[in-house]
Amino acid sequence: MEIASRRVAELHERGIEGAYLYGAGDQSEDELAGGLGAFFLLTEPPERYGLPAHADSPVQENVVPATVAAVAAGLLATAGAVAAFAVAARRGRMTRGARTW
Repeated sequence: MEIASRRVAELHERGIEGAYLYGAGDQSEDELAGGLGAFFLLTEPPERYGLPAHADSPVQENVVPATVAAVAAGLLATAGAVAAFAVAARRGRMTRGARTW
């Protein structure tokens, strides 16, 4: 981001005062739009490029549902593996028991 900020400063020096980083935080310590993950160097309003007026992170809106889904999938996979081992162990005991009788 530091390089991009320098590019904006260069454009300002060249007389392109409208240049700015869309999607970058207002303060240098801010994250990019709360985790946007990208920013764009624009010289006109974002609506001109088909972008919303304020950059919002779709990732931030989906963090909790995605995390819950991932944890649920992991638990389901673990339960399936435990069940498969239990069935295999039970079949193994039944087969060994049938041969000894």
